[in-house]
Order: sequence, then C-alpha cells, then structure tokens
Amino acid sequence: MDLIAEKLAQASEFVRAAGVDAWLTLVRETSAGGDPVLPFLIEGGLVWDSALLVFPDGRSVAVVGRYDADPLRKAGHWSEVVAYDQSLWPELKRVLGDAGRVAINFSENDVMADGLAHGMYLRLVAHDVFRA
Repeated sequence: MDLIAEKLAQASEFVRAAGVDAWLTLVRETSAGGDPVLPFLIEGGLVWDSALLVFPDGRSVAVVGRYDADPLRKAGHWSEVVAYDQSLWPELKRVLGDAGRVAINFSENDVMADGLAHGMYLRLVAHDVFRA
C-alpha cells in the first residue's frame, strides 16, 4: 500500500472514531501554497477550487475542476472523482448529502493542521454547503 492509500484509509478510521460524517479538506489552486495535508492526499497539485472528502465507511471523494480530474482518476487513490466545470459548490453539496457533522482542517496553534484558509471558510459559509 502506498503512502496516499495508507493515509486515506487511516483518515477514514479517524473519521469513524471521531463520530463525524465526513472530513473535508477544502483548497484553491495549490501552486502558491495549499493545505499542509495535501502531500498525504494527492500527487501533484490542483488548479481549481477543490474539495477532498473522506467518509467513515471508507469512501473518499475528490470534487475537483475538470482539468484536475483525470490525474486523480489515473492515480487511483480516490473512490470517486467528481469533476465540475463552473462551480465547486453545487457538487460539494450533492456529495455531502445530509452529512450533519463535518470535520475541517484548522488549528489556532499548529501550522501543520491549519489548512483551511479564512477566505475559503467564508466562501464555504456563503454557499450554505451545510444547509439543505
């Protein structure tokens, strides 16, 4: 098992143990930075806004722009790769479904756990991703 497959399996175990419905890593173009956890989840980078989700049942879903989709599919680590053309948010809402508790990456004290940029958090809230 390679590192990314191992980390996705481990993340699913943590999600299950934490009693949450999903773990969301939300990023924008990664060439200028990105979430510190990304090297453990994907090979290479992402160009469009992207949502990487891990569920307690072992599923992992990457919601990415269409140009990012093929490399992730070819890598074979993700259970499902959902490509979008115009906006991340409708697809993210669909994939999350009725998930009630979603873990996100942020930390006041640990830079390696503080992946969700404030601007992305504001966009997440503005698009009512967690509301039916």
